[in-house]
This record gives sequence, structure tokens and C-alpha cells, in this order.
Amino acid sequence: MQAIDMRSSLQLQRDFRSASKQCQALKPCSFQDSFGGNRPRASCVDETVGLGFQAEIGASPSNDPRTARLTVRHGVDRLVTPSGKTRFRRRRPTRRPPVKITGIETYSLSSPLERPFGWSQGWIDRRTVGIVKVSTDEGIVGWGEGAGGPAAAAVHDVMAPALIGQDPMNRVGLWQKMFARLYNANVAVGFGGSALSAVDTALWDIAGKATGLSVSELLGGRIRDRIAVYATGLYYTEGEFPTRLLDEATGYVEAGFMGMKTKVGGLPMDQDIKRVAELRKAIGPDVKLMIDANQAYNAPSAIRLGQRVSEHDILWFEEPVNAQDLEGYLQVKAGLPMAISGGENLRTRYEFKDFLARRAYDIAQPDVINVGGITEMRNVAAMANAFGIQVNPHVWGSPIMIAASLHVAASIPPCPPSGDPEPFVQEPVMEFDRTPSGIREGLVEEPFDQIDGYVAVPTGPGLGIEIDERALARLAD
Repeated sequence: MQAIDMRSSLQLQRDFRSASKQCQALKPCSFQDSFGGNRPRASCVDETVGLGFQAEIGASPSNDPRTARLTVRHGVDRLVTPSGKTRFRRRRPTRRPPVKITGIETYSLSSPLERPFGWSQGWIDRRTVGIVKVSTDEGIVGWGEGAGGPAAAAVHDVMAPALIGQDPMNRVGLWQKMFARLYNANVAVGFGGSALSAVDTALWDIAGKATGLSVSELLGGRIRDRIAVYATGLYYTEGEFPTRLLDEATGYVEAGFMGMKTKVGGLPMDQDIKRVAELRKAIGPDVKLMIDANQAYNAPSAIRLGQRVSEHDILWFEEPVNAQDLEGYLQVKAGLPMAISGGENLRTRYEFKDFLARRAYDIAQPDVINVGGITEMRNVAAMANAFGIQVNPHVWGSPIMIAASLHVAASIPPCPPSGDPEPFVQEPVMEFDRTPSGIREGLVEEPFDQIDGYVAVPTGPGLGIEIDERALARLAD
């Protein structure tokens, strides 16, 4: 055996240190071997910034037995000694100075409607959205949604003092810090949850832009590159029935939607049942139809309506009773043949836990601007999946909310697992609002659209959207 094969661990450490010094991107390097000679080599080329590089040190192994070869990949040094033995050493990652949050702004956007519309809880003549903008010392900006009305005060008065100067990459740590402050102020639910959601979403946007990764990539990657969507519309409008309502429904079919959702609970029950019957007749038997009461009923009334419309093949009945009425949900679920859905108005896993553990829902519908942002929506989706409950995100807002929901939906596993999952069966589907909205259509240069019932998941860094700040200023007037 040659003496060179018997080098001690101390010598190997010297080889690592000496070889590592030569791995400087795009610069000539030389390696001082254990025999004291300098052996020049070609440039060491950094293959990909942040992931590592590869370099040869010394002469070719084929003509010089004293060559040591160092390869660096993904933070691990691999050294091949002249005897052919391989040694590994994990190198310490080089950390850049943390990005710091320097400012938080909120905007209340408003856009008038040409024709007011309503649901069981009231009518509106304008669309409104609360937006948050988080700025950093490196010029990276993140956008979130949910900071409207009193939620804006929670952002500025409760959360902002704890966020300025912090590293936005620490999303989980900052989420917990924000939640703790809201919890201590007794506003962790309601508008406090919306404020938390807005800032958390903005932090994910910043993290993606800082790393060059989309939010879905930060979440671990995509299970699917496009999300099946259904049309949300068919609200109450003056003089809508039957012609305008049925024209709207058939328009969704012609546009390629696989399903649509209509409102109930805002008219006398017999009139709502007639609306549902006429809609089913207009769209035919192959298009999925869902109903949404927006918490309009008590359990016996919801059961009575559900039984009477069940002959029209209703896929699910959404929010039949008050959002917090766990026992009411269980009673409705036991009394009806269609799936029961809900959850858009619940905040954090703590409000969801009993509904999921008791299986009060067949379908959970967390809303990213209510539940606690992307961080908490991921938690709730994982809990629901473990209980065998489908997750179909609730979405009714600006492009910020749409983008955030698409990224989360891209990472939700089929429920139950399937080799060939089907939308509305195992695959998550997402609400795609079709009611008029100048905010949804005007806040970005390229609004989201569906093709054959699917919307593509954004691939750009962060949320993957570009906010038109001139439009933002106009909508905020």
C-alpha cells in the first residue's frame, strides 16, 4: 500500500481546507497538495448561485496519483483522495444579512356597481376590499388582502409595532408573534383574524420575491399546475327572474365551467326553490349546481329547504346555518342527502378544530383572508385532509386573494388519495367569482381568467402578480 493512502484525518481536513480555498467562482485557482507543490488548474465555475459549485483540484487522476478532487453540491463537500477514497463534509451555509420590514401601509379600495345585487344577509351597491402593503429595506414589497375597516386599525395599532425591523422571511415566527398580540388584545377572531391574514400573505409574497420562488414552491411545490374552478354568481338582482338569471347561468355553461353556485335564503323559501328548479332545467343534468344560504337558516329550516331541492341534484349546501353553530351543522348534515360545506367565516385552526374533529363538514372552505393567511390556511387544509374532509377554498375578493388561494390549492393533496383524482370528487376546486368587480378586474394588468373550467397557478416569484399602483391609488380615492 502506498504511503499516500494512509493519510490521517488531520491530513484530510487539510485537504478539505486547502481545496476549498481554491473554489472561487470564475477565478484561476491552484491546489497545494500534501507534497508541497502548487498545481494550477482551470477556473472553478459556480454552477448555480446559492446551491453550490464543482471544481477539480490538481492534475488529472489518470496521470498523477497525487490528485485530490473536490466537489461542492448543495452545501456538502465531497473530496476524492489520490487513493480513490471518498470523504464528505457538510459546509456551513453562508447567510446573507436578513431583510428587514421598514413599513406597513393599508388601503381601503372601493368600486361602484352598475346594478346592486344581494344575498341572504343584505344588498350592496359597491365592491370593497382592504389591502396591505409591506415594504422592506431592500426595496422588496409584499401585498396582502383582508385589512379593511377595523382590521386596518388592528394592523397599525396592534401588529405593526412588533413587525417593524423584523425579518419577513421568518413567517412562522412572525405569525405567532402577531397572533399572540391579537390574542392578548381580545381580537384574535373577527377583524383581527383578517388583519393577520393580510400581513401574513404579504410576508409570503416578500419571501417568494426575495428567493425567486413562487408561493406554491415555498409551500413545497405543486401537486397540480391548474385548479378546477366553479362560477360564483347568480345572486339576487332586481327583475332578474327568470330571463336574466337563466341567461347568466347558461353563459357560465358556454364559458366552459363545470359547475356554478347560486344563493338561497334571501327570498321566501318557495321562491328560492323555484329559482333552483329553473336553474337546473336551464343548465342541464351534467353541470354541477351548488346552493349557498350564507347562514340564513336554523337547522330545521335548512333541512326542510335541502330536502325540497335535493331532487335537483345539488352537489353541496353551503353555510346552511350560523357559522359557529356546530350542533346545527351536525343536525343538518344528518338530515340531508347532499354534502354540507362551510368554514369561510372561521378564523384559525382553533375555530376549525371542533368542526373538523366532529366531521360537521363534508367540505371545508377556509378563506385565506379570514383564516389567518397562507400560513394558517395550510395548517387547516392539513387538518381537514387528515380527517378525510375535502378542502375547497372560498374566494371572493381581489387578485391578491385569488393568487394566494391558487397557490395553496396547488399544494393540497387529493382527498382521499387517488391515482387519477377528479375535480369535485378528490381534487380541490376553487370558487371563481363572476359578479361585477372593478377591483378584481382593474388592480392588475392581467386579471385571472379561466379556460375550460381551470385557472392556471401563477409561476412568478411570490404571489406571481403585479399590482398596478396607479389603479390602486385610483380605487383608494
